[in-house]
Amino acid sequence: MAFVTRALTAAAAFAMTGVLVVGLTYAQPGDAPAIDSPPEAKPPEPSPLLSEPATPRDTFRAILLLVDLGRFDLARAYLDNFIAGSPDDALILSLRDEFGTVAFLKLSQVVELRPLSTNLLARLARLSRGQASDPAFINGLVDRILGTDERARLVALDDLRNAGIDAVPTVVTRLDAANTPADRDRIISALVTMGAEITPAMIGSLESPSETVRGAAAQVLGWLEAIDAIPFLEIVAFSNDEADGVRLAAREALAKIQEGSRLKVDELSSETAAIDLRDRAAGLFSGRSTPVSYDDSANAVELWGWSQESGSLSRETLTLPVAARRLAARFARGALRLSPEHRPTQLLTLATLFGTAADAFPPGTPWPQGDGTVSGVAALTGLEGLSEILKICLEAGQYRAATGPLRILSDLASPAILKQPSGTKSAVVAALNSPDQRVRFLAALAIARLESPDPHPSASRVVEVLGSALTDTGMAAALVIDADVDRASQVGGFLSAMGLNPVLVRTGREGFEIAASRTGFEVVIIHANCVRWDLSQTLANFRADARTAALPIAVLGEESLRGKLARRIANSQPATFITDAPTAIDFEGQLRPWLARMDRQPLTDAERAEQKQLAAYWLARLATGPGYRAYDISPVEAEISRIAEEEPLSVNALIALAAIPSAAAQNRLVEIAARPLADVSLRLSAASLFTQHVQRFGLLADAGLVRQLEDSLSKTTDPELNAAIRTALGSIGAAPGSLARQIEALGPRP
Repeated sequence: MAFVTRALTAAAAFAMTGVLVVGLTYAQPGDAPAIDSPPEAKPPEPSPLLSEPATPRDTFRAILLLVDLGRFDLARAYLDNFIAGSPDDALILSLRDEFGTVAFLKLSQVVELRPLSTNLLARLARLSRGQASDPAFINGLVDRILGTDERARLVALDDLRNAGIDAVPTVVTRLDAANTPADRDRIISALVTMGAEITPAMIGSLESPSETVRGAAAQVLGWLEAIDAIPFLEIVAFSNDEADGVRLAAREALAKIQEGSRLKVDELSSETAAIDLRDRAAGLFSGRSTPVSYDDSANAVELWGWSQESGSLSRETLTLPVAARRLAARFARGALRLSPEHRPTQLLTLATLFGTAADAFPPGTPWPQGDGTVSGVAALTGLEGLSEILKICLEAGQYRAATGPLRILSDLASPAILKQPSGTKSAVVAALNSPDQRVRFLAALAIARLESPDPHPSASRVVEVLGSALTDTGMAAALVIDADVDRASQVGGFLSAMGLNPVLVRTGREGFEIAASRTGFEVVIIHANCVRWDLSQTLANFRADARTAALPIAVLGEESLRGKLARRIANSQPATFITDAPTAIDFEGQLRPWLARMDRQPLTDAERAEQKQLAAYWLARLATGPGYRAYDISPVEAEISRIAEEEPLSVNALIALAAIPSAAAQNRLVEIAARPLADVSLRLSAASLFTQHVQRFGLLADAGLVRQLEDSLSKTTDPELNAAIRTALGSIGAAPGSLARQIEALGPRP
């Protein structure tokens, strides 16, 4: 340990006081009146120290003594000396153990000693927090708190407060193991003295399997008057399967927090608590409210709970969406414990559990089924219950959760999914317009599987969703609406740097029409000076149409417009305001954190490939099966044509093309059938389907392509393919010249 001891003599101390000796002057006759001279300065008081400190510990003791005596000038000099000696961590902690944290706090309150004293206190706080995770250190403090030495107990309490929330797990373990009620009361009192900082940890302690810990946690939260603990205490206070003592402690805590007195427990109501828990669960699940411990700068939430693995109190740092879902499920389940027969609470709880279950496995993974799974229980609610659960998830923007009930509804294959019993809009039909691709696709499959022979309003949307899956590149798009071309181009560049494909339009109306007719937009950027429609009209139309109602919208403008547009944006959720940014970093710094709260997770390559195969199959089936009258797939002809030679999609794509009565579809079939380098089996399918297309819709193909098909015969050595091409040509009648050549080749010349 490096430390320099500097002797401070009385003379040196005298010099440091800055004493100035001033001589006296006298007025002469006729002079101007003399200015009063300052009074003679008093000589400095001698140092009260009997001897100069020889060690850093002596120096620190001297500083405390000088502060007590009011000699702040000398105390500052000795503090300078102490800091110049570069005291190490061990010394700081040993001084804390001897004099207590209160000594450092006292020094920090002396203005003359700042900032050295405040920096020293901050350093001690950092060191103490580091020790807080050391069970041996915290157990030592608890031992002293439970001991008989009053001074040691007070110092230990002071150190425990300084250790902060990290010390709580060890203290709670000691609480559970306390031998006597008196020891438990002392530990509870010690926790209370630690202050409101430990509220999250005490909330987590309410999950402990120990009645002692749960009851003590409720008492501490009550004494702390922890408003944030209200919903957690409500669960404990009114749960019928909770121990009587714990339930009473929670009720007394609630009465203290809400009514101002522990004696007013009779004024509490389980019905009111259940409503409060449902409202909190719905608010968190929908994103209308955020956890109280949310750190906006880090987009993270710190949650405390009971770890079954370690058997102790622990904490996790979670993203905002994950933490909100977890708390929503906890509050919903709490409400269910208070009102188990309430149907809306049952369905809300299942919706939130679908949310937490989705966090437990990667996107695209099949939902666990059977006993003990949320899917297995939700299936028991029937079609109406599942539809309501789906509706809750969709309205909350919890799209991964929505895929759970949607898969079950798809397996039911009931025509009733197209309309709700109450006459309101079907949740499955509403899912067709979700901004989430997984949800849209599952909804389209659920309806397609019905193969309804009768036309219905959602048929065209089903075809559109299936068609968009065929050509999905995996790169999300962003729509930019701005009449200023240069500014829009700059924003488009910023979006490209974020990995989004920008689509630029100049008017609000054009932007709405594109957004309503296409899928795959991750976000819409609308400049505040939007034209044809203006901003208000554009926002209103986006939110009024089911296809665009849930698209995230960011309004771009000058900072001075933020307050003016706040109400409009609040009424157009999900929406936000971002300021004109001069650089891509500034732009992304505003937009990306907000988009992260949307909790969107792109499709994996495996999911995208699976969707393409299913889309190709169902487009072919809808065009040729029982539902062919209900589904017109011609609007997605271009998408089908594009994947007509892509394995393993090609066969279904060709079947779908053969059902579209257009020249373009017939041309594509002829083109593939005539291509010499194409796969033989693919050419065979195309030739056969061309024949069917001609028989059904007549000859529509370009004459040049037909001649290419005729010419390909001479290069086709596969017998089956050769026969199929001949059949195709026969269905339209071969050209006379070609036929003559074919006849002549049959035998020897005359």
